[in-house]
Amino acid sequence: MTLRARHAGVAAVALGCAALLGACTAGEPSPESLRSSFTAHIADIDFVEDFKRDGDFISFIREDGGGARVGWQVHVDITEIVPHEDDVATPYRGIVKSTWHLDDHPVISRGDESGLPQWVLETGLSQDCWAFWNIDLQAWTWL
Repeated sequence: MTLRARHAGVAAVALGCAALLGACTAGEPSPESLRSSFTAHIADIDFVEDFKRDGDFISFIREDGGGARVGWQVHVDITEIVPHEDDVATPYRGIVKSTWHLDDHPVISRGDESGLPQWVLETGLSQDCWAFWNIDLQAWTWL
């Protein structure tokens, strides 16, 4: 066997292993993909400005109902991905638990009320929220 044939064989085996590994992990989301989607969902909210992410810490500015610009801080506390067997198109449910602050004051949830403004809640986000992994889109979808 020539050196060229040996390298071609090694390359073929490596390519086959990579394809097999990709097939095993295709369609399966990661905790980082969930964090990134949660973060991007906040950044996409209307009128959010000066958006920053540093690991699990997020900060941004947005006008309150009275027109004042206020600072928001969000910390992603926990992300968890669990099977969602009710729908084959969305085989995973991603749970995000986060802590929110308005101008460094904690936003406290009380029972069924999150304490967050409607402009956050109508996007499907809160201190305890979830998304579904859409297997066709290969992306998280928020309710």
